[in-house]
Amino acid sequence: MGIAVDGENKDALFKLLRFETRNGKAREFKSLEDYVAAMQPNQEKIYFIVNPNFDLACKSPYMEPFKGSKVDVLILNNNVDEVLFQQNGDFKGKRFVNIES
Repeated sequence: MGIAVDGENKDALFKLLRFETRNGKAREFKSLEDYVAAMQPNQEKIYFIVNPNFDLACKSPYMEPFKGSKVDVLILNNNVDEVLFQQNGDFKGKRFVNIES
């Protein structure tokens, strides 16, 4: 279960996770630390979408508000990842936000 039940080591375990992103390529993965380091000035949230298909996620109508901006969106390819984000709420003080909500 790891990160799902080990709140004490949440930050250390989150550092091990990797995700595709809107600004990346399919099968190119980024850590949460790299995502946060590349966030735009004044960006306070970590945005994500859940879709097992990279191309479909990038073409989602929910991505429209991000087109033309440098704000990246994590692409979670498994519903379990979303549960982890919901259970833990944030990473380094940056709240996880599902763009589909």
